[in-house]
Amino acid sequence: MRSERENGDNRDNKKGGETNRNKNVVPMDKRRRKKRKKNGNKSGAITLIILFAIAVIFLIGPTVIKTMTGSMTGTGVLKSGIIEQSFSTKAIIVRDETVLKSSLEGVCISTYSEGEKVPNGATVATVIDSSSKELTDKIKSLNVRISKAKDEALSSGQMINEEIKSVDENIENNIKKFSEMFASGDITTYSQVYNDIEILLDQKADLKNTDIGNSSYLEQLISQRDQLENTIKGKMENIINDTPGIVSYSVDGFEKEIKPSVIENISVESFESLAQKIESGKETADKTECAKIITDINYYFACSVKYDDISGMSKGDAVDIRINQNNLVISAQVEKIVIEGKNAVIVFKADRALSETTLLRLVDIDVITGQTKGIKVPKKALSNINYIENKAEVAVIKSGYVYYVDAKIKAMSGEYAIIENLDPEGEITFDINDFIIINPEKVNEGQVIG
Repeated sequence: MRSERENGDNRDNKKGGETNRNKNVVPMDKRRRKKRKKNGNKSGAITLIILFAIAVIFLIGPTVIKTMTGSMTGTGVLKSGIIEQSFSTKAIIVRDETVLKSSLEGVCISTYSEGEKVPNGATVATVIDSSSKELTDKIKSLNVRISKAKDEALSSGQMINEEIKSVDENIENNIKKFSEMFASGDITTYSQVYNDIEILLDQKADLKNTDIGNSSYLEQLISQRDQLENTIKGKMENIINDTPGIVSYSVDGFEKEIKPSVIENISVESFESLAQKIESGKETADKTECAKIITDINYYFACSVKYDDISGMSKGDAVDIRINQNNLVISAQVEKIVIEGKNAVIVFKADRALSETTLLRLVDIDVITGQTKGIKVPKKALSNINYIENKAEVAVIKSGYVYYVDAKIKAMSGEYAIIENLDPEGEITFDINDFIIINPEKVNEGQVIG
């Protein structure tokens, strides 16, 4: 019985196990449907990602392109400016100068400022003999000591006056005591008070006779100074001009050689010779030549130049001369032109700013023959330049797009040009504050610029 039951139980268990296994088994067609569903979900996700990427590119793509394009191109703003037509050269300044000499060799003490206008008969300088240098130093030292002694005397005098005032007050008090004694009839201290008054009167007399601030010492210093000054008077000379003009204390030794008369026969060779002498400093002023008077307000700039630089210029033409040493610009006009083959000498006459040039002889100058005003751009911002017809194109940015606009070149110098619209009535033009492309070779017509 037990065996049968066990066998029955085993059969039931076996049957139950099979039943359980059958529950966990998925049919083949069902598994295929599940796999297809999973693959379909993955394909949908990929499609969504692709569509999102396309949308992003569509939305921000133009901005990225603009940014990339902007980083590759340089832009600028149109501004007004000036271009000078000029050439650079060296110039010798020629003036009508009279040198003032002294009979002494020594220290020249100027009495006017450099470049100041002086009248006729003015003392423009004082020359002190070289041997008097030590005496002048002694006088300076004595002046310091005299000033100090005077201060001490003043201080001592004030102290003595205070002491005398105190003595007077004591005398007055003792006199009051006399009056009180006689009024009361008590004269027992009469002798003591009387003696005190006598002592106070002696003190006052001594104070009044005191040598205030050691005045004898002060007088001695002043006497020594006067003796030295009298000694120097025989070794000093006042330099007086005999004609009015502009005074200069810069005497270079070329005053006699470089005068307006030299312009009459000037040549390229003579100019170069003078320029070399000035640069080398071969001429030096005499030690007795201490000042000079420029007697004529007209002065000259003599220059050696290439003929091409002055081609078309003639006498009377107005120019501006910029002196590079002090950046001074002076109006002048052509006085003379001497042509020697490919070279030339040109002389300009000026009558302004004479006082500002008295220290100069050989200078570096820019001769400005003209100016052109207008819209100033870097030359590299122009494309398709036609030097014969003086025109080009400029890449202008309008509403974020590039347009090539025809421009007329009014002037060009160095790295810049002055331009204007070739067709002011055209559909697209440029003006002040417009944006342009600085390197137009990197953009095309109609390109978007951010």
